[in-house]
Amino acid sequence: MSTKSLPANSAPAAYSEFTAAPTLSFQEKKSFFLQSKQTFGSTALVLQGGSVFGLCHVGVVRGLWKRGLLPRIIVGWGVGGVIASLGNEPLSNR
Repeated sequence: MSTKSLPANSAPAAYSEFTAAPTLSFQEKKSFFLQSKQTFGSTALVLQGGSVFGLCHVGVVRGLWKRGLLPRIIVGWGVGGVIASLGNEPLSNR
């Protein structure tokens, strides 16, 4: 359907649903931005891969931790997720 076939005063259905959506209050917006400010612009370490990469991930996390460069945010998939969960333990448990 082209826009030429629409009447001049009608809007697409998706647009009318979007404009009818409830708006957020100022407090809800402020809360969202305060929460996202904590991680926006932060360095993150992403670990991904199979079993052999797990050994490499251990070395990377250990090396960064020894030098005081380990970021606060560590995520991973597969074996990387296991290593990330171990890397996110509090320092008193290491």
